[in-house]
Amino acid sequence: MNIPLIIILSKLFCSLYTHVADDFDGYYKMINMLCNEANKLSYPVELRSRDQKCFHIIMTNTFQNVIEDISLSIPHIKIFFEAHINKIQSLFLECLNETIKEQIEQIVSHGGESYINEKMIYRSIFLMFKNMFISKYLQFCADVEFLNESEKSAHKSIILNELLAGPDSSFLDMLDKIKSNQENEKVLNTQDEKIKIVENSIKDNVFLVFLSQFVFVLFVDRFRVLNNLFTELTIFDLKKNRDCFRAEIERNRFIKTIKRIYTKTNWNFPRYYQNESSLKIDPKIKNAYFDSLIYTLSCNKLMKSTPSDLKSRCFSFIIDFDEVHIPIINTSEASNCIFPKCIPPTFLNILKSLFHKFSPRILYLDFVLDIKYWLHIFIVQLISEVGKEKFLSILRTTFSSNEPDLQKELKSLFTEVPNLPLFCEEIMTYLELLKGMIKSSTYVAFYIFKIEPHCFNLIFMESITEFEFKEEILNLKDAEEFEAKIQENIMHCFSFFFKYSLSKYFKTEGLIMKKFIFWE
Repeated sequence: MNIPLIIILSKLFCSLYTHVADDFDGYYKMINMLCNEANKLSYPVELRSRDQKCFHIIMTNTFQNVIEDISLSIPHIKIFFEAHINKIQSLFLECLNETIKEQIEQIVSHGGESYINEKMIYRSIFLMFKNMFISKYLQFCADVEFLNESEKSAHKSIILNELLAGPDSSFLDMLDKIKSNQENEKVLNTQDEKIKIVENSIKDNVFLVFLSQFVFVLFVDRFRVLNNLFTELTIFDLKKNRDCFRAEIERNRFIKTIKRIYTKTNWNFPRYYQNESSLKIDPKIKNAYFDSLIYTLSCNKLMKSTPSDLKSRCFSFIIDFDEVHIPIINTSEASNCIFPKCIPPTFLNILKSLFHKFSPRILYLDFVLDIKYWLHIFIVQLISEVGKEKFLSILRTTFSSNEPDLQKELKSLFTEVPNLPLFCEEIMTYLELLKGMIKSSTYVAFYIFKIEPHCFNLIFMESITEFEFKEEILNLKDAEEFEAKIQENIMHCFSFFFKYSLSKYFKTEGLIMKKFIFWE
């Protein structure tokens, strides 16, 4: 995919993601509830119990972590949504294949007179896919047992409105922008030309992303409307969610990570993660969890086939104090380098108020991070700064297994390259903003998820593609043990610069009492 097209499509799809994020009730419900809870607090807050002597903020850059956090409160609803998403994924392929087949049959049997150019062909494919998908999805919804009859009927009516409403101008406008160049408006004269375009559409990644965006919005938005129609849907039933709780705990990777952090640091464990406390969250908050869960699940699963250049990013804040536990999902300003470019003004003001009012309490600040996208950027930066020969030398180096000696070796290695900018601009602004807001004695933990070898290999090969010495590196990679060495050495370098940047922009001084970094 060429760079200009990536930029255009990123803006188009990100604007749609942002529209859904801004419009989905979960975000505003969470913001409003956090604002209300913050307004209830006096200054300084009273410290009546052990729990009230601290508060927690967990920051994470994956949808999956937020999904697993919310699922502890409504595990039955997670199962309900996953059943729908699994069916949607199979229906997507089924409807797409049937649409392509039917489009070709229409061209063959009727000559395809209305298929005057590629732009009109893609419009026709989308509209047929839309009607077919909605019809099949409605049949699936009728057979699902989770909802009662009145809820099913209401959901059916909401989706039928979409089917009967006719062409969706916002999606057609987006499709027209995707197919806006003159080549797509060139008149097609033969059946073979038209059939070839229809057949190739199923290989068109951009068009597939567009269709998945339509399905995404249909699924998320219609359930959001349903949730607002009823005081409480039957899937909120406490007994049903309690029955699913134990299984959710056993497979929930996020709570295991949080427990690992708090055990190793000996911090006070958040109440939400203890026993079944998450099931007892205020119903109003659970209602917002519903909207947030369907949104994050859909971003994570319905959009997982989206090319990496077009994927939505997130950076979420999970805020926990007393009996309040509120995840705030920020997608509009998330970046490849983990930390957001900025914090939305409304949320920023609430954060400042919380930091101020909680100043007498201890803050436990956790960063639970996935660095896959950031690692790609780091490798490209590293090659650009140190040059070909030094980079190859780094890959071949056998570093010490002793941590103090390793740090000395890395420091010596990089002192020869002056003014390395790695990590500076990417994390400086955010960390300095955050540090400037903190008013409490703060203990910080950075937890970095391990990258599996096959995933690292894909990232590494993508990162070196633009450089001229790819073949030399491929020759180095012949031995399986050397692949492991490449990953180990790159991660040594990444860790070195990450620690260096934290020591520079997030020093253990003043209110920052202690920092922990876990690579697992």
